[in-house]
Amino acid sequence: MEQGRSRESIIKEYGDRWNASDRTIDRYIAFAKDIVANKMELRDALVEAMRADVIVAEAEKWLKSNLELEARLCSIIEGTLETEKVVEDEKGKRVVRMKPTHADVIRAIDKLCKIRGMYDPKIRKANQPVIVEYKLQSMDDIKYIEEV
Repeated sequence: MEQGRSRESIIKEYGDRWNASDRTIDRYIAFAKDIVANKMELRDALVEAMRADVIVAEAEKWLKSNLELEARLCSIIEGTLETEKVVEDEKGKRVVRMKPTHADVIRAIDKLCKIRGMYDPKIRKANQPVIVEYKLQSMDDIKYIEEV
C-alpha cells in the first residue's frame, strides 16, 4: 500500500500465494490502508511538533535579541556602557575607556522610542513639511519636544 500499488496488482500477486479470495484480500487492503493512514497521521503530528519547536525557538531568539538590544540602548542612555578605544599619541598606544556622548544618548533614546512605538514619524509628501506625531504618556512630556 505504501508503495502505491493498485488493488489488481495486489490480488494478482498475493491471491494465489495466500490462497485467499478477492473479498479477503480486499479486507486486508482496507486494514493496510488504516495502518498506512495511522502512520501518516503520526508522521504529520511529528512534523507539526517539530515545526512548532522551530517556531518557538526562533520567537525566543527574536525576543531575546530585542530584549538585549533594548538593554544595550538603556545602558547607553543611563551612561553605564563603557567602550574602549585604542589611542596612539606621543606616549604610545594606550586604551581609553569612554562613556557615551550626549549625541549617543540622544540617538539611543530615539531608537528606543521607535522600537517601543512611542512615536511614529509619518512623512506625507516631498514638497510638504514633515509632520511628526508623538504619543505622549502625559501632557507634561510636551516640554521635551522642540519645534524644528
